[in-house]
Amino acid sequence: MPRIAHIALKVEELDKSAAFYENVFGLSPVGKSRSEDRSRNRLSDGEIDLTFLKYDDAKSDMAQAAGDGPCIHHFAIEVDDLDKYVAEVRKFGCEIFGDPTKPPVKFRTPGGPLAEIVPVNRYQKKPDPARTGRIVHLAMRVDNIDKTSDFFVKVFGFTQVNVPGLRETVRYVTDGTVHMAINRAGFGMAKDRGKCDHFGIEVDDVAKCATEANKYGCEVVTGAGNQFKFRAPGGIVVEPVAKGTKPGIGEAA
Repeated sequence: MPRIAHIALKVEELDKSAAFYENVFGLSPVGKSRSEDRSRNRLSDGEIDLTFLKYDDAKSDMAQAAGDGPCIHHFAIEVDDLDKYVAEVRKFGCEIFGDPTKPPVKFRTPGGPLAEIVPVNRYQKKPDPARTGRIVHLAMRVDNIDKTSDFFVKVFGFTQVNVPGLRETVRYVTDGTVHMAINRAGFGMAKDRGKCDHFGIEVDDVAKCATEANKYGCEVVTGAGNQFKFRAPGGIVVEPVAKGTKPGIGEAA
């Protein structure tokens, strides 16, 4: 089954950003690399690759494809048949960037967030029993939550997650490992419309994680109720997630 295998964060300081996630969330270093127009520093939670990107030209088309400044640039869905899924994506009228025969195939999902299709094993799993953090959540804001959620269900086979008392402003889907919240973009949220606005990493102790984040001077974005989100070094909003609190994901995934 297709699965989310990679999340890319556009940041200004690669090493500083990566070091924070390694030290606070226990993700494992994978390595650094260069391509024609950008530098990368990669970590892994054992299953999902987390890549930090810095573009040489912050105003280039691809650097700006997910918005200005630091942001969740894109996420990747791993599939077993690239041509098949590219064709399915096209049926939904999604804009495709670059050569659709050469992975990764980037496209704009219904609603706006940037994603890519990649073949199996493009991002190698890196199990490390000593590491504790696990990426379990990705959230986006779009205008039509039903159209976007239907896309992931019908094209990639993700599962719709029904939660008692679910608000009419959000839909949940999952690949079995990552819980996706597809939120309706409301008034005053123009800067987040059509974008992934935060992601979540499961931890053993949310309070301990909050204490560590405070040592780094992280700005608290949400501290009410059962949610705690902060802006990590690099500018991305991240949510420490208590185990078992995101419905629809497997304990051993």
